[in-house]
Amino acid sequence: FDAGRRAGQVFGAGEYFAKNPCVSEGYCRGGEYMFVCRLSLGHQSSTEANTDGDHIWVPTRQYYVISQPQQILPQYIVRFSRGGSVCSPELTRALSLPRWSTKRERQVMHVPANRPCVMSMQSTNALWMGYLHANIPDNQLEADVRAFFARHAPSVASGLRVHIASGKYKKAHVQLPAAMARDLVHKLNTLPFVEAGRERRICVDDAHGSPEQ
Repeated sequence: FDAGRRAGQVFGAGEYFAKNPCVSEGYCRGGEYMFVCRLSLGHQSSTEANTDGDHIWVPTRQYYVISQPQQILPQYIVRFSRGGSVCSPELTRALSLPRWSTKRERQVMHVPANRPCVMSMQSTNALWMGYLHANIPDNQLEADVRAFFARHAPSVASGLRVHIASGKYKKAHVQLPAAMARDLVHKLNTLPFVEAGRERRICVDDAHGSPEQ
Protein backbone atom coordinates (compact mmCIF):
# COMPACT_ATOMS: atom_id res chain seq x y z
CA PHE A 1 0.00 0.00 0.00
CA ASP A 2 1.65 3.15 -1.30
CA ALA A 3 0.79 6.35 0.59
CA GLY A 4 1.93 8.33 -2.46
CA ARG A 5 -1.07 7.04 -4.43
CA ARG A 6 -3.66 8.32 -1.99
CA ALA A 7 -6.18 10.81 -3.42
CA GLY A 8 -9.59 12.27 -2.57
CA GLN A 9 -9.55 11.15 1.06
CA VAL A 10 -12.55 12.85 2.64
CA PHE A 11 -11.91 11.42 6.11
CA GLY A 12 -8.19 12.05 6.28
CA ALA A 13 -5.01 10.28 5.21
CA GLY A 14 -5.07 6.52 5.41
CA GLU A 15 -6.21 3.34 3.71
CA TYR A 16 -9.98 2.88 3.36
CA PHE A 17 -11.62 -0.52 3.90
CA ALA A 18 -15.33 -1.37 3.82
CA LYS A 19 -16.99 -4.34 5.52
CA ASN A 20 -19.43 -4.58 2.61
CA PRO A 21 -17.73 -5.40 -0.74
CA CYS A 22 -20.46 -3.50 -2.58
CA VAL A 23 -19.15 -0.30 -0.97
CA SER A 24 -15.59 -1.04 -2.12
CA GLU A 25 -16.75 -1.97 -5.61
CA GLY A 26 -17.87 1.61 -6.15
CA TYR A 27 -14.25 2.74 -5.78
CA CYS A 28 -12.75 0.18 -8.19
CA ARG A 29 -13.12 2.56 -11.14
CA GLY A 30 -13.91 -0.21 -13.56
CA GLY A 31 -11.04 -2.42 -12.46
CA GLU A 32 -11.24 -6.21 -12.44
CA TYR A 33 -9.75 -6.85 -9.00
CA MET A 34 -10.39 -6.24 -5.32
CA PHE A 35 -8.28 -6.97 -2.26
CA VAL A 36 -9.73 -8.82 0.73
CA CYS A 37 -7.64 -7.94 3.77
CA ARG A 38 -7.41 -8.61 7.47
CA LEU A 39 -7.05 -5.45 9.58
CA SER A 40 -5.23 -5.05 12.86
CA LEU A 41 -7.36 -2.55 14.77
CA GLY A 42 -5.69 -1.04 17.79
CA HIS A 43 -7.07 2.10 19.46
CA GLN A 44 -9.93 3.87 17.69
CA SER A 45 -9.50 7.64 17.38
CA SER A 46 -12.05 9.77 19.21
CA THR A 47 -12.70 12.02 16.19
CA GLU A 48 -12.65 11.74 12.42
CA ALA A 49 -9.35 13.67 12.44
CA ASN A 50 -7.81 10.31 13.42
CA THR A 51 -5.06 11.90 15.52
CA ASP A 52 -5.28 10.07 18.85
CA GLY A 53 -5.59 6.50 17.59
CA ASP A 54 -4.71 4.28 14.65
CA HIS A 55 -8.09 4.06 12.88
CA ILE A 56 -11.60 5.43 12.65
CA TRP A 57 -14.93 3.89 11.68
CA VAL A 58 -17.14 6.03 9.43
CA PRO A 59 -20.70 4.82 10.05
CA THR A 60 -22.26 6.94 7.31
CA ARG A 61 -20.02 5.34 4.68
CA GLN A 62 -19.56 1.96 6.39
CA TYR A 63 -15.78 1.84 6.13
CA TYR A 64 -12.62 1.98 8.22
CA VAL A 65 -9.80 4.46 7.71
CA ILE A 66 -6.52 2.80 8.70
CA SER A 67 -3.55 5.01 9.56
CA GLN A 68 -0.58 2.72 8.88
CA PRO A 69 0.02 0.12 6.14
CA GLN A 70 1.56 -2.13 8.81
CA GLN A 71 -1.98 -2.71 10.13
CA ILE A 72 -3.06 -4.35 6.86
CA LEU A 73 -2.62 -7.99 5.87
CA PRO A 74 -3.79 -8.74 2.30
CA GLN A 75 -5.19 -12.27 2.18
CA TYR A 76 -7.08 -12.65 -1.09
CA ILE A 77 -7.49 -11.03 -4.49
CA VAL A 78 -10.99 -11.22 -5.96
CA ARG A 79 -11.34 -11.06 -9.74
CA PHE A 80 -14.78 -10.07 -11.03
CA SER A 81 -16.20 -12.64 -13.47
CA ARG A 82 -17.86 -9.95 -15.57
CA GLY A 83 -14.48 -8.32 -16.28
CA GLY A 84 -13.74 -4.64 -16.28
CA SER A 85 -12.36 -1.80 -18.32
CA VAL A 86 -9.05 -1.70 -16.43
CA CYS A 87 -6.84 -4.80 -16.59
CA SER A 88 -3.33 -5.43 -15.22
CA PRO A 89 -1.34 -7.92 -17.35
CA GLU A 90 1.25 -8.27 -14.58
CA LEU A 91 -1.39 -9.16 -11.98
CA THR A 92 -3.13 -11.51 -14.41
CA ARG A 93 0.15 -13.34 -14.97
CA ALA A 94 0.87 -13.59 -11.22
CA LEU A 95 -2.61 -15.00 -10.51
CA SER A 96 -2.14 -17.65 -13.20
CA LEU A 97 0.91 -19.08 -11.42
CA PRO A 98 0.55 -21.94 -8.91
CA ARG A 99 2.58 -19.89 -6.40
CA TRP A 100 3.78 -16.30 -6.34
CA SER A 101 5.42 -14.18 -3.67
CA THR A 102 7.54 -11.06 -3.33
CA LYS A 103 9.48 -12.78 -0.57
CA ARG A 104 12.90 -13.94 -1.66
CA GLU A 105 13.48 -17.66 -1.35
CA ARG A 106 16.26 -18.71 0.99
CA GLN A 107 19.11 -20.09 -1.06
CA VAL A 108 20.21 -23.65 -0.50
CA MET A 109 23.37 -23.52 1.59
CA HIS A 110 25.21 -26.77 2.18
CA VAL A 111 25.70 -27.55 5.85
CA PRO A 112 29.16 -28.27 7.33
CA ALA A 113 30.36 -31.80 7.89
CA ASN A 114 28.91 -33.41 10.99
CA ARG A 115 30.90 -32.85 14.13
CA PRO A 116 31.57 -35.94 16.28
CA CYS A 117 29.30 -36.70 19.22
CA VAL A 118 31.33 -36.23 22.41
CA MET A 119 28.66 -36.94 25.03
CA SER A 120 30.32 -38.35 28.15
CA MET A 121 27.50 -38.19 30.72
CA GLN A 122 25.65 -41.43 31.43
CA SER A 123 22.33 -40.07 30.13
CA THR A 124 20.53 -36.91 29.07
CA ASN A 125 16.99 -35.60 28.72
CA ALA A 126 17.81 -33.00 26.03
CA LEU A 127 19.48 -33.36 22.65
CA TRP A 128 21.09 -31.05 20.08
CA MET A 129 20.72 -32.06 16.43
CA GLY A 130 22.43 -30.37 13.52
CA TYR A 131 23.13 -28.91 11.25
CA LEU A 132 19.93 -28.67 9.23
CA HIS A 133 19.39 -26.88 5.92
CA ALA A 134 18.11 -23.32 6.44
CA ASN A 135 16.00 -23.30 3.27
CA ILE A 136 13.71 -26.08 4.55
CA PRO A 137 10.59 -24.86 6.45
CA ASP A 138 10.56 -25.32 10.22
CA ASN A 139 7.42 -27.47 10.20
CA GLN A 140 9.01 -29.87 7.71
CA LEU A 141 12.18 -30.15 9.79
CA GLU A 142 10.18 -30.74 12.96
CA ALA A 143 8.25 -33.53 11.22
CA ASP A 144 11.54 -35.06 10.03
CA VAL A 145 13.01 -34.97 13.55
CA ARG A 146 9.92 -36.63 14.99
CA ALA A 147 10.01 -39.30 12.27
CA PHE A 148 13.70 -39.94 13.08
CA PHE A 149 12.87 -40.73 16.72
CA ALA A 150 9.78 -42.74 15.80
CA ARG A 151 12.01 -44.91 13.61
CA HIS A 152 15.15 -45.20 15.73
CA ALA A 153 14.07 -44.47 19.33
CA PRO A 154 10.34 -45.21 19.58
CA SER A 155 10.44 -45.37 23.38
CA VAL A 156 10.87 -41.57 23.54
CA ALA A 157 9.00 -40.59 20.36
CA SER A 158 5.77 -39.90 22.20
CA GLY A 159 5.86 -36.75 24.30
CA LEU A 160 9.09 -35.21 23.05
CA ARG A 161 9.25 -31.47 22.35
CA VAL A 162 11.05 -30.14 19.30
CA HIS A 163 12.25 -26.58 18.72
CA ILE A 164 13.87 -25.59 15.42
CA ALA A 165 16.39 -22.77 15.92
CA SER A 166 17.36 -20.61 12.96
CA GLY A 167 20.64 -19.00 12.05
CA LYS A 168 23.05 -19.40 9.17
CA TYR A 169 22.12 -23.04 9.56
CA LYS A 170 19.22 -24.53 11.47
CA LYS A 171 19.38 -26.97 14.33
CA ALA A 172 16.90 -28.85 16.47
CA HIS A 173 16.66 -28.75 20.26
CA VAL A 174 14.81 -31.82 21.49
CA GLN A 175 13.42 -32.18 25.01
CA LEU A 176 12.93 -35.87 25.77
CA PRO A 177 10.11 -37.25 27.93
CA ALA A 178 12.60 -39.58 29.63
CA ALA A 179 16.36 -39.87 29.96
CA MET A 180 18.26 -41.41 27.04
CA ALA A 181 21.39 -43.48 27.64
CA ARG A 182 24.72 -42.29 26.24
CA ASP A 183 25.17 -45.40 24.09
CA LEU A 184 21.89 -44.77 22.27
CA VAL A 185 22.76 -41.12 21.67
CA HIS A 186 26.05 -42.15 20.07
CA LYS A 187 24.25 -44.80 18.01
CA LEU A 188 21.79 -42.21 16.64
CA ASN A 189 24.74 -40.50 14.95
CA THR A 190 25.22 -43.56 12.74
CA LEU A 191 21.57 -44.00 11.73
CA PRO A 192 19.86 -42.44 8.68
CA PHE A 193 18.07 -39.12 9.07
CA VAL A 194 15.63 -38.20 6.29
CA GLU A 195 15.57 -34.44 5.74
CA ALA A 196 12.90 -33.23 3.30
CA GLY A 197 13.01 -36.59 1.51
CA ARG A 198 16.80 -36.90 1.34
CA GLU A 199 18.64 -39.40 3.52
CA ARG A 200 21.78 -38.36 5.37
CA ARG A 201 23.51 -38.67 8.75
CA ILE A 202 23.23 -35.99 11.40
CA CYS A 203 25.05 -35.09 14.61
CA VAL A 204 23.05 -35.86 17.76
CA ASP A 205 24.62 -34.75 21.04
CA ASP A 206 23.86 -33.93 24.65
CA ALA A 207 22.27 -30.46 24.69
CA HIS A 208 23.51 -29.93 28.24
CA GLY A 209 27.08 -30.16 27.03
CA SER A 210 30.05 -32.29 27.99
CA PRO A 211 33.57 -31.41 29.21
CA GLU A 212 34.90 -32.44 25.82
CA GLN A 213 32.75 -29.90 23.96
